Amino acid sequence: MPIFPRDAYSKQVYFAFILLMCILPQSSKTKNNSRQFSETADDQATPNTIKLYRFLKSIQNKYTIIGHQDDLAYGNGWRYNGYNPQKYVSDIYNTCGDYPGVFGWDLGQIENKIKNPAVNYVINGVIIDDLKKWIKQVNTMGGINYFSWHANNPITGGNSWDNGDGTVVCKILEQGSQSNLEFNKYLDILADFFLSLKDENNQLIPILFRPFHEANMNNCFWWNFFNSGKCSHNNYKILWKYVEYYFTQVKQVHNILYVFSLNDNCLGYHKNEETMNIINEYPGDDCVDIVGYDLYMKNSFLASNTFESLVQHSISHNKFVTEFAQQHKKIPAITEAGWENYPAMEGPFTQIFPGVFGNYNYSFVLFWRNPDKIKDFTSYYCVYPDHPNAKDFKLFYSTTTKYIFRSKLASMRNKFITAH
Repeated sequence: MPIFPRDAYSKQVYFAFILLMCILPQSSKTKNNSRQFSETADDQATPNTIKLYRFLKSIQNKYTIIGHQDDLAYGNGWRYNGYNPQKYVSDIYNTCGDYPGVFGWDLGQIENKIKNPAVNYVINGVIIDDLKKWIKQVNTMGGINYFSWHANNPITGGNSWDNGDGTVVCKILEQGSQSNLEFNKYLDILADFFLSLKDENNQLIPILFRPFHEANMNNCFWWNFFNSGKCSHNNYKILWKYVEYYFTQVKQVHNILYVFSLNDNCLGYHKNEETMNIINEYPGDDCVDIVGYDLYMKNSFLASNTFESLVQHSISHNKFVTEFAQQHKKIPAITEAGWENYPAMEGPFTQIFPGVFGNYNYSFVLFWRNPDKIKDFTSYYCVYPDHPNAKDFKLFYSTTTKYIFRSKLASMRNKFITAH
């Protein structure tokens, strides 16, 4: 059972947490039935956070917002405050003349500030001060900020992919252990960051937060790599509850909508649909707002499969996640998407994209990032201005009615807020 460290302050929190754990079987039902103003995981969510939740609910079955990871920070061949000969501000904007509606960010490695307060960047070299500026800018222009967290391993200090011996989660959940103390410092850093996000009226900016993403993996990140003899996979949901409780009750962070996400074998492909069973990972309806799925089209799949089978594979997973979200009364989303280094082809956005996602009620589809190709030469997953498929993306933007970008999103949100 997860508990807090032994210092005087945390003892009080510990006893409250023990009580929470004792009543969890009953609390979910009571908690949900007592909500009169919001169905959010956090009963004390700020008014603006509740408005964002209700807006996302309202567009289901009507619209899907287009998103992009690190959109303002860098793109193919450029970087903000770095090498940028074309003066690009966004690969999507410089392709179609509009920004994405959902802006994905990653707070991985912000925990490095614990050992060195002078650290001023997060994963992929994004400067923290720039990030805060962009978050406020996105909120002001009607966009939505969405955060992932490639958290370092709190035991080894390695990155998210450093799995240790498969007992990281269980060690974090040991009362007063060094791992527990270190992980709480991680959460403190993260909570302080979220509480620093204020708009021009000094109100907390509502955000989407996706902790411990790709829950159904068995060997990818430290939070889903388990030694079955010493630490069971069931502890994933306990870790999630621990974090949500720590943020809402200990740190009083109430501007978060919580996003739970799955993936297809850590960017691979399932051969057996039974591996999609997530009963042991799903933390519960009372601490999740959005259920998402990371769905990639990978060229490696086409090495031994037809393109039609790739599309059908994607559609079957869309069916699974949307049905799961519907069963649990959660907002569905594609929390990561893209075609890895996609080649020139006919109609990737005007034909293939709607064919894969068009029949599902996703609130948003977020394309993963485009590396700068200056120092970062990893795969790209979205369009950029001089890509052969840029023309098709422009046509997609100008003709689609279902998929919305920043400008239409801002107008719709303003009307929704005025009406409610």
